[in-house]
Amino acid sequence: MDVIRDLALEMKGYEAEMGFTPAARLRISLPAESTTESDPWSEIAG
Repeated sequence: MDVIRDLALEMKGYEAEMGFTPAARLRISLPAESTTESDPWSEIAG
């Protein structure tokens, strides 16, 4: 059972590092969308 517990703790660390936990998602920031760029698909997809 020690192996299972160790793997669970390791996976918990990976989840936090990759942003899969709610607390880790708060630390992720996305670049702001630029409204000046023209979207080639906007004419096709609407």
